[in-house]
Amino acid sequence: MEITISSINVKLCCFLSLSLTSLIAGAGLSVETVKIIVGNQPSLSQSAEDAIDDLDLLGFTLTEIYQGTKTETNYYGSDAQNLPIKPAYPFKALFKIAPIKQPSDANFYDLDGDNFPALTEQTALTMQWYYTSNTGVPVAFTPTNSDTFCNLTSANKVGPYLLTISGNLILASRYGVPNTNEYPNETITLTPSKTYTILADAGICYAQPNLIPNSSLYTGEQWSAKNGFLTQSDSHGETNFPRTAFYNAHFSLMLAKKGLVNNYNWEIKKGADLITILPQKDNIVVTFNGSLASNTAAARSLVVNSNGGYDVLITGTHNTSGAIIKYPFKVANWYSGWNGSTAPNSAFAARVSWNNVAAACSALLPVGGYRLPYDDEASNAALGTGANPQAFFTREISKMIFSEWGKIDASSYPDTFGFNANTARRFWVINKANNDICDIHLYNQKYHCRDVNETKNAVCIATP
Repeated sequence: MEITISSINVKLCCFLSLSLTSLIAGAGLSVETVKIIVGNQPSLSQSAEDAIDDLDLLGFTLTEIYQGTKTETNYYGSDAQNLPIKPAYPFKALFKIAPIKQPSDANFYDLDGDNFPALTEQTALTMQWYYTSNTGVPVAFTPTNSDTFCNLTSANKVGPYLLTISGNLILASRYGVPNTNEYPNETITLTPSKTYTILADAGICYAQPNLIPNSSLYTGEQWSAKNGFLTQSDSHGETNFPRTAFYNAHFSLMLAKKGLVNNYNWEIKKGADLITILPQKDNIVVTFNGSLASNTAAARSLVVNSNGGYDVLITGTHNTSGAIIKYPFKVANWYSGWNGSTAPNSAFAARVSWNNVAAACSALLPVGGYRLPYDDEASNAALGTGANPQAFFTREISKMIFSEWGKIDASSYPDTFGFNANTARRFWVINKANNDICDIHLYNQKYHCRDVNETKNAVCIATP
């Protein structure tokens, strides 16, 4: 008898089929009773569903630029407090929708005990901005690429500034039927969303020293020709103006809109040994005339012996809401006139030879604690090479006294080492590259080297 593989397969298949049918019949079951069991839909927890329009799982990503480095941070729920916002800089491009935060066991519920894999968007999430009307009602708007919170406030689009993230969601479990649940649905009719307060108030927008010199060719990116230095941070004082100071130097803190200063109670939280503040109608005047500012030895000690700089913190507390705005800064370099804290009593006396100035700086108290500055301790102008090189300084934070404070004279900064306008405006400095004696012009930002036998004004820098 011939047996083939095909016949064996047929017989084996028939045997298995008959056996399976016999087993089902013997158990009193029919083929029709083998069905999929329908269970319960997965869902968010009761507390999450009750607050579906305040869902902390929806968040935003904020890009912070700190000292040239970009950092992206995702914010969800209560994490979104004390955000690193620069109110005078465009903000639109810094915000985007964050990935949906996946629910924890406390936020996820499945009666059947099916595993949870994902909460995803059913439709693309959206981001909507709001400013606050004069009656306290949120008003939706779409910011432009150039909008800042400062210019919004000046246009009567005031804070608090809100950001809402919203969209339809799908919750899915790994097993079970059904294994998905949509939001909104027949029971939960609200669209999932979360609204964040990004900024309660635009706060302090600018720190304004003397705006002269102000050539458009020689201004840094932190500088506004109309308003002064843009606020860099409300937490990193080392990034804000000023990083340099001298006795009776003063500048104005400018809010986004005139008349807002009186809405706040202003205080010096740190730094009262060197500064005083005077709130006025439209600005807060900060002056380096604190109890120790005129003492060259004491002021030097406060700055030079500090850890990276002398900390100052000015705060304003809103009279009704209690919201607090801050302006921190950190003074890293202190200067004095070569004749002491204030100017000599004549234009002739203000102009001296460089060697006499160098000796006068060294004689300031404490003896040996001051000297004539190098060029990079006076401004950010850097000489090139070649015949008769010259350079120009820009207005920039942290780039030393003239880049920060501009033209220092008796008109702009009364009772300082600055002399009368249009006199004694050229200051001695030492070229760090070759120790040549050079000078900087405060009226046109020029830095060059000329005859060392000339007479000029000077300022002294405190040294460790």
